[in-house]
Amino acid sequence: MTIFNSAFGRVRRALFLLSFCASASLLSSEVVANNYETRLLEAARLATEGQSREAVNALDQLLVDYPQSRVGHSLRAELLFRLTGRSLSATTEKSPSIQQALKPLNEELGLRWRHVNKALAEVEMALPSNLLKPSVKSPFAIYVDLPAARLYVFDTKDPTPTALISFYVTIGREGYGKQKEGDLKTPVGVYRLTGYKPGKKLHERYGYGALTTDYPNALDKSLKRTGYGIWIHGTEPGWENRGPRASDGCITLSNTDFETLVTRFPMGKDTPVIIDDAPQWMSATTLNQLRHELESSLPLESGEEQLEKGSDLPGVPHAWPQSPLAAFQEIYQYPASHATLITRRLLPETGDHAIAIDEYWTQNASGTWERMPFKP
Repeated sequence: MTIFNSAFGRVRRALFLLSFCASASLLSSEVVANNYETRLLEAARLATEGQSREAVNALDQLLVDYPQSRVGHSLRAELLFRLTGRSLSATTEKSPSIQQALKPLNEELGLRWRHVNKALAEVEMALPSNLLKPSVKSPFAIYVDLPAARLYVFDTKDPTPTALISFYVTIGREGYGKQKEGDLKTPVGVYRLTGYKPGKKLHERYGYGALTTDYPNALDKSLKRTGYGIWIHGTEPGWENRGPRASDGCITLSNTDFETLVTRFPMGKDTPVIIDDAPQWMSATTLNQLRHELESSLPLESGEEQLEKGSDLPGVPHAWPQSPLAAFQEIYQYPASHATLITRRLLPETGDHAIAIDEYWTQNASGTWERMPFKP
């Protein structure tokens, strides 16, 4: 199967609009990371409309600026074959190794194309259900749509998040749902950034650099999940991007995109990273209603009451103040099925310091929210 399959025919209109709107994306406020994706998809649009020579010219110009774009080279080769009256797929169908090499390139282009189609078709369904209440003290949140191979940066300074930018990403070569070290899968869950490592201090496979995360979190550990070093990082030399599934479990961007991510959107420690395997997109109105409902139904109990119940929350000292805890600073719908929510509150200490309390919640048969206990 070539990159000119029926799926591309269904989204031809989306790419036509893209050529007139360089900022086409999931949200009208979302900006384009760089012109690489826009130019690549414009060449694909020309190809689907039978303008093969114009598409080749567009790709020639693209490859001057992005010579390591294997998707660009693959698309150009297909078009050159078309101009001779032949088909690249027919030529390579007896060569499994070539077909195997082309498969991830075709998948990458298809994912990029579908993102634009989704952007134009579902602009009102603009927010992931997970972002119920991000911290307004943290300027950004990272959201990864695993099936779409897409990373979003959301502005969280206001109660209703706003998408700022998105990037195509590569995930684990065995998919997602990490359970153990070495399974080559990307984890699903809610995590936090723990730091930044510049590329010059890392192996070249990390490209421009890496944002480190706290995988495994408390829930992962309670479920006996193992592994470490799940980072968001750049791409090794020789590639613009890898295929959708090519990492050892990390989330990787092109070096150009990663540089944009860390320079235009500087993120500190504790920035939330939601990695979702089954995204549910909704309107801002629906998300706000859901947040208000949850805030009113989650119990606010004192530390003493929780100690009496035997709750053991990660990172929380055994001597809590005998007073109600502060209101929830953050609420996220937890991906997958082991926990329904994760919240964060601040436990006041002396002076201006506070201890962050992360709590995982499920609903019992009667619909009451209960904390998930963690045993040391």
